[in-house]
Amino acid sequence: MKDIVTKRIYAKINLCLAIKGICEDMHIIDTVVTNIGVFDEITVKKRNDDQILISYDNLKERIENDTAEKAAKLLQQEYSLKGADITIKKNIPFSAGLGGSSADSAGVAKCMEELYGLRLKKEILLKMGSDVPYMYQGGMKRIRGLGETIHEVSLPPLKYAVLVCPGGMNTKEAYELYDKIGGDNPDVDEFLENINSGRPYILYNALQKAAIRLNPNIKTGLKMLKQSGFSSVVMTGSGSAVIGVEQDEKKFLENAEMLKRIINNDYKLLLT
Repeated sequence: MKDIVTKRIYAKINLCLAIKGICEDMHIIDTVVTNIGVFDEITVKKRNDDQILISYDNLKERIENDTAEKAAKLLQQEYSLKGADITIKKNIPFSAGLGGSSADSAGVAKCMEELYGLRLKKEILLKMGSDVPYMYQGGMKRIRGLGETIHEVSLPPLKYAVLVCPGGMNTKEAYELYDKIGGDNPDVDEFLENINSGRPYILYNALQKAAIRLNPNIKTGLKMLKQSGFSSVVMTGSGSAVIGVEQDEKKFLENAEMLKRIINNDYKLLLT
């Protein structure tokens, strides 16, 4: 059996996100997600003692409430495991709606599962966070409920410009403000039917209105995407990243070049 395992977990984007209600103080969602070509690389090495030690290759500051550490300790407790040295090469931005924290939990889970010959159940992954089961699986998926219902979906080949807006976003605050002011809730079935049939489609995110109130840089990011020629734009997750979508590669490259010319230096551009 191996003593060390490395996994890559890719960032995610939400093409549409609806909120369907609240269950036990948690929001019921309906969302279509897919991966983009940005990933965190997680390495887990067995220890002979019970310590869980986390280090980050390319981050200087210590992470508060480290989700990777929590995931490792949960698995250690659930399966009576020894400790582990965990190294994470961080590329997915935090507080951007790209699954950055959940990626690290999912990566730890995948590594420890292989290291110790475990068979992890969805319930264990959900204890780590509502996005973790999807980040563990990846792919083109529709997620419903509290993150526990995940189904494969089909999407046409698409190109994405992802703009990470400065200021970040606190997910809890975004949902709390949504509860007060509401937002645009898409019909996810209609979205999937339209995008797969070639009919015009609209990207929606129920949290976008609230997130813009909390971080106006998101509105500026969406505006820059539209000015660059992207007609389909939306915020991903609870923000602060926004995405522009194109199916035609030539049009995508033209838009991307325009975006590079007008982008503010405080914004980070990811093309995938």
